Formats: sequence, structure tokens, C-alpha cells
Amino acid sequence: MLNVAPACKESIIMTSLSPQQVSTADDIVGVQYGQFRIMDEDGAAGIPDNSPPQDPSTYDDWMQSTPNFALVRSSFDSHVMGVRFELWDGPPPEPEFSAAATKVLVWTGKFYASSGRVRTMELVDPRADPHTFDLGRRETVWQLRVVLSRLVDEDWEEDEDWEEDENWEESSPATADGLEEVLLQFWAPSAEE
Repeated sequence: MLNVAPACKESIIMTSLSPQQVSTADDIVGVQYGQFRIMDEDGAAGIPDNSPPQDPSTYDDWMQSTPNFALVRSSFDSHVMGVRFELWDGPPPEPEFSAAATKVLVWTGKFYASSGRVRTMELVDPRADPHTFDLGRRETVWQLRVVLSRLVDEDWEEDEDWEEDENWEESSPATADGLEEVLLQFWAPSAEE
């Protein structure tokens, strides 16, 4: 008779040590002037007085993070982007990219959230009811991975007239699943991070 208990026990132990996804939510955000924001619900009021000055040399050309705010630049001037929020109990595995992705940008860094409740936000005319994603902890410096996936070919060009149509969100290829999508993965840093 075969004894398989040790292998099963090892598998259970290894599984319990792997980082687990705690929660997830999907949303959309309007990209305006080629960018959108990630913002803690407290906004500028929640930035600690002792925050170090921002160092522009740490900014990427498409992603910038400051306390309670981050700015993400898009490849396109104006469209509606699909957003996925994920909260993990440790560093998540490397993301699997959509087969439709023609270009992928990945940024990993720190994001301070004073209220622990974050959302995406348009630059101008923000939505009245943005989805708020609860990270579950206040006043925490989170690790954040931002994965921006372009879903159209490099030679795709915006039609200058489509934005002028009052129903441009419905009539153009620039819908939540059309041009780009973004994945926002948050996890609390470990003691050595």
C-alpha cells in the first residue's frame, strides 16, 4: 500500500505560504489629457505633515506616486479604461498578461494611503460615484504594482472626430475593454521591504 500522506502534507504547507488574493474589484476610469489619478479618499488633507519632499528623479515617464496620489499616463489622449483593483496578503505572483495585449508597462513602488480607501479619478469632471476600494488599513505605505496593457496595435490611430460626438463612449472603439486596461495590485510590505 502506498503512503501519500507526506506529499499531501507538504503540498498543504506550501499552499498556505503562497500569497493569497484578499479582495478584488473592477471599475472604469475616464482617461483625460492622456492621464488619470489613483487617489486615497482623504486626498491632500490626509498627507502627513512630515512627508518627505517628492523626488522627481524617482518618477517613471508614465507613472508617478506621491502620498495619497498617483498619476498614470496613457498612450491615448481620451478614452474609458477598464480598471482592476487587487489586494494581496503578500507579494502577488507575476501578472499574466492578456493575449490581446500589444504592449505592457509594469511599475512597482510605494503608495501611501492615509484612509486606506482608494479609487481612480479623472483629471477633470470626476464621476460623482467612483468605486472606492478598501485596503483595510489606515496610514499605511503599501507596495503597489501597476500593470498598464495596451490592447490595440501600434498603428491604431484615434479618429479626431469621434470625441466630438456626444455619445462618443458608446460609438467609438475607446470603451472600457477597447484601448487599454490597468491592473492595480496592493500588498503590505514585509519587514525587509
